[in-house]
Amino acid sequence: MELFAMSDSHGRLIQSYRKQKNMTLVELGRKTDLSHAYLSKIENNKATPSREVLKKISEILDPDGNEDLFNKLATATGKTHEVEKDSEVYKWLLKSGRIKENGLGKIEVLEYSYFKLNYILEECSPLVYDVKKEIEGEPLATIPLTERMINKIYAAINKIVFQELVENPDLLNSIENEEILSHHVREQEDKLHLLSNSINNLTLEELAMIIHDDDKLV
Repeated sequence: MELFAMSDSHGRLIQSYRKQKNMTLVELGRKTDLSHAYLSKIENNKATPSREVLKKISEILDPDGNEDLFNKLATATGKTHEVEKDSEVYKWLLKSGRIKENGLGKIEVLEYSYFKLNYILEECSPLVYDVKKEIEGEPLATIPLTERMINKIYAAINKIVFQELVENPDLLNSIENEEILSHHVREQEDKLHLLSNSINNLTLEELAMIIHDDDKLV
């Protein structure tokens, strides 16, 4: 799947994919049961299509779903909350810091997001951190990492990894058995879903009591 810049508008994305298929607006309109005049407004960002319209367009321009076009368009139109959680776009948004999960099975779209080079800790000394607002954009700043900063980064990583292993020792064998990791992910998702449903059924007073007693949230 080809990534896209966060600055790409839904109109630019649709036009780009339509032209790749050598398809006119009239042809796209005929295939989607949408007028070419309306499609022209969408491509010129003068109209924001609904989820249903995005689905129709995506099914024609990306019939096999290889480019994850629907989820790209959902992101570009500000419908990030509708991005499918099992999609590559969702994983990319999460890793890049554009969105974050709130722990209750829902996501929060961040107003400002910054992208770092993922290979930063693998580079030769001196290590640097590129602060960027677009994955393929120019860095807003390049910051040399001091030894103290690097040690804190590794310490944070180690703390997270070992805490997870203490709570889930089966993960030690996940390299040999991929099903262990899949099972772990499904188990965590089920817990979040259960927690979300439980909280939705609580009164404000009951929720306050549980939050006061943190152990019940584990």
